[in-house]
Amino acid sequence: MLCDQLINPDASSAPKKAKEVATAGGAGMIVANEELLGAQQPFPYILQFPAITVSFKDGSIVAAPIVAAFSSRGPSEAYPSVLKPDMLAPGVNILAAYARGVDEYLNSGTSMACPHVSGIAALIKAIHPMWSPAAIKSALMTTSYIVDNRKRVIRDSVSMEVADSFDMGSGHVDPRSTMDPRLV
Repeated sequence: MLCDQLINPDASSAPKKAKEVATAGGAGMIVANEELLGAQQPFPYILQFPAITVSFKDGSIVAAPIVAAFSSRGPSEAYPSVLKPDMLAPGVNILAAYARGVDEYLNSGTSMACPHVSGIAALIKAIHPMWSPAAIKSALMTTSYIVDNRKRVIRDSVSMEVADSFDMGSGHVDPRSTMDPRLV
């Protein structure tokens, strides 16, 4: 621990912060290095809680969610009357099972976002077993949100401009709100 404290003076507080975030209902956290360490590579913490460490510089600009550069944009070129995407979901650097020589791997793409939305849809179906797929889709889309954690409209990571419905559909999926959307 002494070596860790020399590298990052605030290292001993990371487990305490993780416990506070969990107690407050948080699902994970980002730990930024202290300012005196600047852009140095962050020290990796071992916590019993989903967390990632970033440099001070990167930590000062973190805003989530954001539309990934590889996200498909709408409308469909083949069918312009089909407006896609429907919504935005987590899909960047997702820790997932992997079948090529390692147990897990950080991966990105719609193949990573789809399981998030599918899992939420399964939870909705468990709570509302009589709902049709259209009702579940309605719950997902009407409860999505369009602001990031800084209370600014979600941005497109390519242009850093405000994302529109052709970039993010109805917004970022909100698992808690979908369970009781009020109207479908």
